[in-house]
Amino acid sequence: GRMQKIPEEQARFRGPRRVVELGWAPTVTALYVAWRLVAAGPIDYGLLVALVVLSVTSILYARKLHQKETAPIEAPGEPARIEPAPVKPTVARSETPAPVAPPTLPVAPRRVEPVVAPNELVRAERQQDQGARVAVAEKTADSKALEKQLESLKAELERSKQGAAALQSAVAEKTAASGALEKQLEVLKAELERSKQSAAALQSVVGEEPKHSAERLEVVSAITPLKERARALRRQWPDAAFCQRPLREQWWTPGSSQAASTPWLSQASEWHAQFKAARSRFFPGAADLYLRSLDLEEVIDLLDDVILSRETNPLHRDTQVTAARAPVLVITAWGAPEGEDEKCGFWIRNTAELPATNIQLTRAAVGSKWLSIFLPPSSVLAKDQKVFAIASLTGAQRATAYHLEDQFRKLPANNLNGANPLGVGLRLIYDSKDGNRYASRHEMTLEDGVLKVGYVNTEILAMPV
Repeated sequence: GRMQKIPEEQARFRGPRRVVELGWAPTVTALYVAWRLVAAGPIDYGLLVALVVLSVTSILYARKLHQKETAPIEAPGEPARIEPAPVKPTVARSETPAPVAPPTLPVAPRRVEPVVAPNELVRAERQQDQGARVAVAEKTADSKALEKQLESLKAELERSKQGAAALQSAVAEKTAASGALEKQLEVLKAELERSKQSAAALQSVVGEEPKHSAERLEVVSAITPLKERARALRRQWPDAAFCQRPLREQWWTPGSSQAASTPWLSQASEWHAQFKAARSRFFPGAADLYLRSLDLEEVIDLLDDVILSRETNPLHRDTQVTAARAPVLVITAWGAPEGEDEKCGFWIRNTAELPATNIQLTRAAVGSKWLSIFLPPSSVLAKDQKVFAIASLTGAQRATAYHLEDQFRKLPANNLNGANPLGVGLRLIYDSKDGNRYASRHEMTLEDGVLKVGYVNTEILAMPV
């Protein structure tokens, strides 16, 4: 009875212990995988394989130890009870009884070992075989269970890998999406800033529009009558000195101590006073040298340019180009090459970076003669290069350029105030490689018996369409 109680007590306390022995290693493995997934960190696959192997080994060892503890313990058998042999009854005979031997003491029975019946042996062997089969079946079941657990762990590991890859991909996509959103936000901020600036500029334009309209109206109201009065003077007195140089008052106005009966003089003086007032208000930057070189038609062109420059889309003819943006040709002197006095003409130099080609001189009236030069159309004048152009005089009476000084001495002067004869305007026309055409204005005068050429300005004539 004591032997039977021991397995029962062991079985009662072995259940929880068996669960701990079988489950601690898989629990550690599962906790490690879950921790790495929650922490979103990389899984150490070498450590994971080691934990799986440790789980399988601990499960096998625990099962083997459990089988040894639960093996059945056989109790020693009790000796077989020996029944005394039956005594046969004796029949009395008539013969004389045999002498009776003296009684002997009873001999103690010899201990007989228990004999196991063959059926019991077969039953025990069958029980052992059945126990072995059950143990083999349990081991097989345990192996299959372990294999299933291993397959489950492998599948869980694969899902963990896929989950980690998906998580990394999602993180990368979120990072890229976040970067794209930041870029879009920056673009929107820049667009909003540009919109604010455009709105401010538009508001400024709208606010300035009445002011600009008033300024344009004021310019048109002042300049248009000035142009019309100049044209009226030219229609009435086309040969007046005023029409030749309307802004060189000294040449056509008598001195303060002299009287003049010229009919157009008073109206020309009044027009000139109005022009000076308009100049001080609308174009004070115009150079005196340039203004004095203009004839009446060129003055009207100047006033048209002042009106156009005040339009909503301003148009302005550049009359003061610089050497940085265009070729600038300058007549440096009148003369002849050394040793060739019979060849008179102009020395021309390019003072700008851009080359000039197709150089011509517009015909200039010198009294009854016309002054012109000759240069081959293919001539190209690069930076700081100088070329000599032979000049010629044509007209009713043949004369060579050598006699140009005599022609200047015959030019009319303002006898009322003693002013010197008017100079002769010279304009060099040429092209640049960008297709623009320019005019370089000069004025040629006779001073102390010597012909001198002064540079006035360079202006653009035409641009390519």
